[in-house]
Amino acid sequence: TSPTNHTPLKSGASGHRKSLLSVTGLSNEVPQRRKSMQRLSFDQVRPPNTRLVTQMAGHTADLPRIRRMAENIRKPEYNLRMFFDDCVNSFPELTLFTSSDVGETGRMTASGRSAEVEYQRTVGALFA
Repeated sequence: TSPTNHTPLKSGASGHRKSLLSVTGLSNEVPQRRKSMQRLSFDQVRPPNTRLVTQMAGHTADLPRIRRMAENIRKPEYNLRMFFDDCVNSFPELTLFTSSDVGETGRMTASGRSAEVEYQRTVGALFA
C-alpha cells in the first residue's frame, strides 16, 4: 500500500480512465481573449523604474556581436579575453552595476549584495 492518501481515478463505463479535467469539472477549452482589452502604446505605459529607463536611454544590445559570440564560442582561437570583451561591449546593462547611483555609493542591491559582487556573479554566469 502507498503511504499517501491518493485515490486512483476510476474507469468510466467504457473502461477508459477518466481524465483529471472531467473529474474536477474543469473545462479543457482554451479561454477566448477578451475583446474589451485595448493595446497600449509605448507612450501610455509608465515605466516601473524611471532611473533605469534614463540610464539605458540610447543603449541597445549589439545583436550581431552576440551572434558572433555564439558562433565562435567553440573555436579554440576564441579565447576568454575575447569572450569577456564581447560580453562587456554587447550588453550595456552591465554598466548599471558600476553606475554612480549604485557602484560608487556602496549601496546594496535588492539582493542585499554589493553592486560589485552582483557584477562578478553576473559575469561569472556568462562564463558558466
